[in-house]
Amino acid sequence: MNGTSFTGNNTFIDLAAGTYNLTVKDASNCTASTTVTLSEPESYEVIPAEDEPILGFAQTDPNVRTTLGDDDGFIIVRQNKDSKPTKFKLSVDDYSPKPYKGGKLTINSGEYAGTYTPYFYACNPDIFIGLYKENCLNETSGTCTPTKSEQHPNAIITKNRKALCKECWLSEDAFSEKVKDIMVFSNGYRGPQNEGEESNDLIQNYDHNSYWEGQDVAFKARRKSDITFYVDGHCSIVTSDHNLDSNADHSFSTKASSIKNFANSLASSIDATVEFLYVTNGQQIKNPCYHNPSCVHLNDKPNPIGFNYRYQKGKIAGKNLATKLFLEGLSSPHTKITYHIDIVAHSMGFAYAQGMIEYLKNESDIKNNLKWGGYYIIAPENGCGSVVVKSQWETNSIYQYGSDYKR
Repeated sequence: MNGTSFTGNNTFIDLAAGTYNLTVKDASNCTASTTVTLSEPESYEVIPAEDEPILGFAQTDPNVRTTLGDDDGFIIVRQNKDSKPTKFKLSVDDYSPKPYKGGKLTINSGEYAGTYTPYFYACNPDIFIGLYKENCLNETSGTCTPTKSEQHPNAIITKNRKALCKECWLSEDAFSEKVKDIMVFSNGYRGPQNEGEESNDLIQNYDHNSYWEGQDVAFKARRKSDITFYVDGHCSIVTSDHNLDSNADHSFSTKASSIKNFANSLASSIDATVEFLYVTNGQQIKNPCYHNPSCVHLNDKPNPIGFNYRYQKGKIAGKNLATKLFLEGLSSPHTKITYHIDIVAHSMGFAYAQGMIEYLKNESDIKNNLKWGGYYIIAPENGCGSVVVKSQWETNSIYQYGSDYKR
């Protein structure tokens, strides 16, 4: 789409209104292109929570997403038993029912007094819109200001095709704390064709490198994140365990001093069943280990200097993410935002993610607003290069596949 890399995923989400150039390629490398225009929706329909959804008074540390226990001041709402729970605290304590078990919520006194219904987007009941006041005077007095969608400012929010009034939603000032679930994807090496590039350490809202090929969609569907960010852990191959002579060509081409060193430098990228390998200039070369399994040799010598280089760049990304979240918090000055973070890191993106975590946990201005959820470590390159602190994360929420990590 729009000239980016091809992806095996045929679904594109979170697209803004506009015109897109779409190209499809089949297994024979034949392509066909078309132009698609997406328009802003005119309205977004909302629905209330089901009559008896599994709701409740949020009863554990918000670090645990769905478990309910004793009162700790949080309210949790969701549209139905299968949809995503949303957690928040109110700045008022005189409300009922307590504990909250679903349906309507009544604030008994004060400036926010009234009975409120939780509403969610009809097309996506995982998205909580807010608490809407029943018998709101603005609906009948002619002073109703239609509520605009945050995602699409030209669209209004409706119920049964009728605009809901901006003045009737429970004010942001009535919330003392909200919990937002975020997921961060840290990709690894993007292939020899991108060897000359290096991560810009910026925070992106979509998979701008088409790296994850739909796997990110599966993660987001499982964890139901409110916000998703992408960081680019791509650095030169000389920062990896494949490094040879601190030279990318030596590390990834036939310019290595010998066939043995060539095999060593390619490490696990070598496969005796693969006839050709790709090198930095985009050319194919004959695999020296083709049909010769004894030639394949996995490198077992870590590259701590290269690992630390990516680790330090990850700290820059952590600072950029902290700044982004801090600025978002300024939009709700009376409401504390607690961010519940999941991280997915692949290959060389592991060192990058570790650096990012280090900055967010120990150095950022928002470190006290962070709760650590699940850590998904996929085939970490030099997995022993940094310690994963298990106690930092949710119980039984570190998932690792591939080489082991240090703990």
